[in-house]
Amino acid sequence: MRNILVVFTGGTIGSAPQGGVIDVNSKTGSELLERYWREAGGADVQFHVIRPMEMLSENCTPAHWQTLVAALDGADMAQYDGVVITHGSDTLSYTAALLGYLYGSLGIPIVLTASGTPLSDPRTNGVRNFAAAVALIKNENLPGVFVVYENSRGVMDVFLATRLVEADLYADDFSGFDGGPLGAMEDGRLNLHSRMGNPTRQELAAPRAPVTAPRTFQNEVLAISPYPGLDYTLFDLSQSNVKAVLHRLYHSATACSHPGRHGLQEFIRRCRAEGVEVFLQSVKGGRELYVTTHEMLQAGAVALPLMSFEAAYTKLYLATNQREMPLRKFMLRPLYFEFLSEGI
Repeated sequence: MRNILVVFTGGTIGSAPQGGVIDVNSKTGSELLERYWREAGGADVQFHVIRPMEMLSENCTPAHWQTLVAALDGADMAQYDGVVITHGSDTLSYTAALLGYLYGSLGIPIVLTASGTPLSDPRTNGVRNFAAAVALIKNENLPGVFVVYENSRGVMDVFLATRLVEADLYADDFSGFDGGPLGAMEDGRLNLHSRMGNPTRQELAAPRAPVTAPRTFQNEVLAISPYPGLDYTLFDLSQSNVKAVLHRLYHSATACSHPGRHGLQEFIRRCRAEGVEVFLQSVKGGRELYVTTHEMLQAGAVALPLMSFEAAYTKLYLATNQREMPLRKFMLRPLYFEFLSEGI
């Protein structure tokens, strides 16, 4: 008998339509389990359910992360073979990355999943996603933090928690930052994709040292994406609790360095004068850099290795709220498969 902790947090998989409006509904958790038993279940699984919160994931804040982490920390994980967390799809990639850092060394599988439509919708993949998450736990016994989600082509993708990229606007499909998923669930088993950048089964199963990380997030992170005409004078950090800035770069590891209000390098200098570190996501190593990139680095920004925006953002939240080591050291230390090798 496999004992699995099920953590309901809301999202579309925990919602129902009423009067033309979709919102969270506490009854959908029971419906999900009932449909699992009816459509895919077996007698070899026992669920223990907790509901630390009910939210649409677009409303997720670091305060919700604290609530979820407190619930996981409060559970006696020694009695479970794994954990399934149901979550909204909008911010799934952020929560997954955070939990990858915090629980990647736990020694049991934690699997997050979601649904594209409410369970009452005939098009829903929610029950199939939940069943695949359970199968990953009971059939593979592979420790780590993963995300399972059926894509628009009917493939049940499996992603590493720190490499998931948010779903696209057209097909609502998730993707991996390294270009694809870790693998796929096929007939209840995990088929790992053997390609450059993916860890092997042995690497996934290897024991990992626990990460000393905070459970509360009082200090804040400002995240910025570049676009033509971005005016950095609109950001006033002097009256905020922002302790670090994460700045996404264009694919060439560049951003505007034109002198004046549109230049990133001047914003970096202003941040450093306020005691705020600026981290760049990301700068590829082993190649010549554009002059604009050089100017950002000379201004004092920290270049991050190749990693997803979500993985960088959640890691920076952990970094700014811990006191064990300097921000730069924490951010440049690999924790849970978040860094990619060059050339992938």
